[in-house]
Amino acid sequence: MKNTNKKILKIGSYSAIITAVVIAVVIALNLVVGQLPSKFTMLDLTGDALLTFSDETKKFVEEQIGEDVTLYLICQEGSEDPYIEEIISRFAQTNNKVKIEKIDPVKNPTFTSKYTDLSLADNSVIAVSAKRDCIITAGEFYMYEPTDYPGQFITQATYEQYAQYYAMYGQSFTATPYFFGEKQIVGALDYVVTDVLPVVYATTNHNELKFGSVYNTYTEDENVELKEVNLVSGDSAAVPADAEALFINCPQTDITEAEYTALTEYLDNGGNIILTTDYTYYTAEKMPNLTRLTAYMGLKSTEDIIGETSTSNYYQSPYMLIPNVQANGVTAEFADTGIAFYSYNSHPITETEAENRTVTPLFKSSESALLYSQYEASEDMTDIDLSQYTYAYQSTIADAESGETAGTLVWFGSGTFLSDDMLSYTTSNLILYTTMLTEMCDKPISINVSAKPITSAILEVTETDVILGFASYVIIIPLVFLVTGFTVWFIRRRK
Repeated sequence: MKNTNKKILKIGSYSAIITAVVIAVVIALNLVVGQLPSKFTMLDLTGDALLTFSDETKKFVEEQIGEDVTLYLICQEGSEDPYIEEIISRFAQTNNKVKIEKIDPVKNPTFTSKYTDLSLADNSVIAVSAKRDCIITAGEFYMYEPTDYPGQFITQATYEQYAQYYAMYGQSFTATPYFFGEKQIVGALDYVVTDVLPVVYATTNHNELKFGSVYNTYTEDENVELKEVNLVSGDSAAVPADAEALFINCPQTDITEAEYTALTEYLDNGGNIILTTDYTYYTAEKMPNLTRLTAYMGLKSTEDIIGETSTSNYYQSPYMLIPNVQANGVTAEFADTGIAFYSYNSHPITETEAENRTVTPLFKSSESALLYSQYEASEDMTDIDLSQYTYAYQSTIADAESGETAGTLVWFGSGTFLSDDMLSYTTSNLILYTTMLTEMCDKPISINVSAKPITSAILEVTETDVILGFASYVIIIPLVFLVTGFTVWFIRRRK
């Protein structure tokens, strides 16, 4: 009997020891895991992967940040937004050049005065490098896109004001909420580490179409400065020396002889020109100098409008064209992607003779398109020869001796292609616009990362949930097994 009791006691002792070892291992494992970066331990369970970096962002953070940057999270203790806090921590975990510091404005009330006179709300962020600093206010992290105004974003406060106003008249104001965390931080980092911020210019002295607020915002988001310029000064004309690119956006009058000379010199020296033209204003007869400029780059226009008969190549109207995007130049990455660019009342562009020019089409119609002049003269459409037309081109100067490329002209045969008016149909034109900025300003990557819509519920895990979970899995459950094992051992021993 004594031997039996000793055997039972020995088995029970082993069980207790094994249980204690398991508990110790679990505690040690939790301590180790607790030291790992949150990107490995905190799964992105948000409905739309709000905390997960895009490939472009990951590449930018890993490759383009070579100097120390500090992200200051301005927030009273206990008032941190968990998503803003987590997204900035993931930037620091991706590149050790990025540091995170929390600043409590109550404990350190003078800190923000070094960077701004404004009173910053909790969860604002200040990015600081040796070159410059950038402030992201708390309201810029969560914004709303009104249903009727795609591509335009408003703050939560503005959204609430509109919603109340519409409700007064028995109407509803709908908008989709977006999280701008990744987009805003990438933009701030790019701004503070870039050596020289690029500048592009838009000409103003020919009644050009001005860029709207959305295009201005997207330009700023790319950390590119957009300035207006009158090229003519007295009897001379010149393109600013710091111009990475020059926009001539739907001019209504011709350029001067002096401007023609300045623009060709600018192209010869490696300059970039983006030109949009409208059939109403631009013809060889009305604008002989602008016609000479395009001919200098090996291109000319046909004075007509393209209409589509292929239903997959137009939207609503045969003159709202959806092009077949060519795998060339600034549109190379968009070919065969299904992205639809819209081009309204477009005129054909064709090639002409010019030495040392590399001329490539960007937008082509279907093979069953027609010209408006043909349609107008036709009685029953049977006498029209349907054909394919090109209405966007890129031309690059190739140095005859070295073979290296110099200046570039990108020409869209639609005066409204780069206008806010087109945004009611599509926002894709904005994507191409930022791609052109990236290429022509020699930026390593476009930092206009898309904001992420908050279209489904976010799984929120509070600090209390974490504590209860830890207690359950590390203390309570092992303790239950320990007590159960001890009870079984005790009962068996009594027998």
